[in-house]
Amino acid sequence: MDYRRAVDLAIQRHQVEMAGRQFPKFSENYMKFLDGQLREINFQIAISSVMHHMRAVRQRVPY
Repeated sequence: MDYRRAVDLAIQRHQVEMAGRQFPKFSENYMKFLDGQLREINFQIAISSVMHHMRAVRQRVPY
């Protein structure tokens, strides 16, 4: 799984958070957007990890 998108979003979020004092309403709305994007990516990463683990277990345990 490629984590670059999550890292880029986290960096963007930090930058918006730092600039938030200058543009509070824009920052608040954009932070909500970035948080939603990060949640979606984290969910995809979690699903990918579970699927990878399940494949590994299936290979070790004969049915």
